[in-house]
Amino acid sequence: MIENQVLIIGGIIVDKYVLIDKYPKQGQDGFIKESFNKIGGCSINVAYTLKNLGIRSSVVSAIGDDSKGQMINNYLETNEFDTQNIRTIPNKLSGYCITLLDETGERTFLTYKGCEDFFEIDMVNETQIKRTNYVYLTGYYLVNRDYHKDIIELMDKIVISGGKIIFDPGPLIEYVDSNMILDVLKRTYILTPNKVELNILKNSANTSMDFKKWAFENGVSFIIEKSILVFAEFFNMFNSTLLGVNIYVLLR
Repeated sequence: MIENQVLIIGGIIVDKYVLIDKYPKQGQDGFIKESFNKIGGCSINVAYTLKNLGIRSSVVSAIGDDSKGQMINNYLETNEFDTQNIRTIPNKLSGYCITLLDETGERTFLTYKGCEDFFEIDMVNETQIKRTNYVYLTGYYLVNRDYHKDIIELMDKIVISGGKIIFDPGPLIEYVDSNMILDVLKRTYILTPNKVELNILKNSANTSMDFKKWAFENGVSFIIEKSILVFAEFFNMFNSTLLGVNIYVLLR
């Protein structure tokens, strides 16, 4: 296992997949072909991929003391994930997402936001901060304004000690306060949006410039633009396009 640590800040939830042949019309009925539960959230997907690559990581997340929280705990222990940054919150519910998946592969999401975005600065100790090379921060974790100050404080501590921030805006970025988005972007080394998220970030920046150019002028070093075709384009401040690379492993 590679010792350089990646700290992943993003909620762990339970994904409930519902497979259907087609979407019913509004107010009408339809049939479920199959359904199943899976532990999910961008953070655990990234942690799983890094584990397969032999890279040590730890997820920072809260879970509830309910049945879904126990399901998450069992999964983490069974798969030997580092759980030192997982906090169980008494009398709170874990988050979950219902994913409707039709035969064309189109997915529609309905998310119940539980306590998974809870954050306190002491969830990450000073030793971890010093040995963290990269932070993978998801936009999902920025939705709740109550924790913005502590999250930025942690980012600053890690950057000061030599770590770099990877910011993945995610589909809920439209619910994040614009000032928080700007605060995170100023500290971001690698940005990983898709086209929709790029537009939301541009609106948050309130700029008429091409957003990639704006981002590079405001501290971002690399942009990895994700595509639904599991293909990404890499950009930096010197080239409009560095290269394209298949990243199906990272988007599993």
